[in-house]
Amino acid sequence: MANTPRLVLPYLVTGQAQKEITHNDALNDVDSLAQISVINRTTATPPTTPSEGDSYIVAASPTGAWAGNTDAIASYYSGWRIKPAKAGWIAYVQAENVFYVFDGSSWAPFKGGQSRVGNSFAFLGDSRIASQFNDASSTAYPTSLAHMKTNTFFFNWANAFLGQRMKTVYNGAVSGYRSDQYLTTARINDAIASGAKWLMIWGVVNDISQAGTTGDTAITIWTRIKNAAQSALNAGMHVVLLTEPGANSYGGVTSSKAMTNQFNQYLREFADVTPGVFCFDLANLIVDPTQVNITLRSTYSSDGTHPNSFGAYYLGQAFANYITNFIPAINSQLFTASDISVNGNIQQIANPLFLTTTGGTSGAGITGSTPASFVSSVTGGASATISTAADSSGYGNAITIVGAFSASGDSVLLKQDTTLANYTIPGDIVDSGVQIVINAGAVNLSQAALTTNFGGTANPASDLFGTATVLPNVAMDLTLRGVPFTLPTGTSWATWQVKFVGSGAGSFTAIIKRPWMRRRFAI
Repeated sequence: MANTPRLVLPYLVTGQAQKEITHNDALNDVDSLAQISVINRTTATPPTTPSEGDSYIVAASPTGAWAGNTDAIASYYSGWRIKPAKAGWIAYVQAENVFYVFDGSSWAPFKGGQSRVGNSFAFLGDSRIASQFNDASSTAYPTSLAHMKTNTFFFNWANAFLGQRMKTVYNGAVSGYRSDQYLTTARINDAIASGAKWLMIWGVVNDISQAGTTGDTAITIWTRIKNAAQSALNAGMHVVLLTEPGANSYGGVTSSKAMTNQFNQYLREFADVTPGVFCFDLANLIVDPTQVNITLRSTYSSDGTHPNSFGAYYLGQAFANYITNFIPAINSQLFTASDISVNGNIQQIANPLFLTTTGGTSGAGITGSTPASFVSSVTGGASATISTAADSSGYGNAITIVGAFSASGDSVLLKQDTTLANYTIPGDIVDSGVQIVINAGAVNLSQAALTTNFGGTANPASDLFGTATVLPNVAMDLTLRGVPFTLPTGTSWATWQVKFVGSGAGSFTAIIKRPWMRRRFAI
């Protein structure tokens, strides 16, 4: 009997008896091959109790009714119907939430159908990744109300060094979780569905410390990480895997040290042979190489497990250097003095290039002139001198603040309160930012942060927020940017502010450039 050339559907022939059988067989083939959707691609033995319409991509070394049909589409319609795959066929694999395309010899992830933005990141891990925001609860970002980016997560520092060219679209990390807890199918699928191009996975310190209870080994832990990474690769993502530094609490426990070393070796080997996988060897940066027992460098971690802001700074610098060639550069800063609220209702900051150098408000403890529309102030025994001069980059003027602290907790602030009179639609989204250049030689500077408060909200949008650790006294060029913030109904005002905090008697010099608070458009 003759068949169609592509789907091999049977033709009806003149005088054929029981034409309905041939016709119905063809309909079943069309039902299985049009908009192909299979349960999985890992089954090699036909299920014993399939439902009508169940379909599979036949796995290697098939048996029974599927024998000899690797990579074919097997569909059940009162019996198994087998269709060899043709080049160009696309199938949705339900178990992986991923499309695959057949190239004539094998099935591979269909990456052309994935819409992924090259600078977007998703995260899965434990508390060290959950610390990206001030909320480390089990509620994944962006579902949570966490908008305060901390200075204890190295990625936030790296982003500041790179001019905010990276963006977070999903963070499913949870404090205290093992990999079997944060690498659930739901969280992996959420990370894939976020549209992120990059997935970062870090955190098996809890797996290793609890292995005596869970029965985990280095290979079982690594297999979970590898499988999650493979799912992301199959969906067209790149994957950044971080080596595990471990924790001081391991002490001299040989099994914990052995599992840490074995896990890291599995990770390095996988990245070495797997396209699309990047190994950021964080462990070699933060672990003290002179110690026999696992010991994090004391200046990089205050508790022997989590990086502090000092450690996050150096890890962020290393990661920025590592990733810079793979992430397209962008510039979200202000370029022209015409970008103000009355011209399009986008920029909400007045005098954003500090072209009007006087007329602002200078509080007690401030000397010099504060530019129009801005307010400068200090807390505690701090003092500061403010001056304005041409920005060396050519964009208007820049403010120089020479500040001094007399005790821990003293701060120097520059802010602008703005009325959001033109925001008449609830749900408008704004983001804010600034470029801060800190000169080398700062003493006891523990925080240089952006904070933006919208109508008194309890979770203002902030970047590099946090205190407690003295920052390095080196030159820094930072672009800070708050998380895009959806304005609550009734919001009528906002405060943009940069904040410098001391951890004791000390001083700093910082240059403030091109602040922005910008209304976002939905695309």
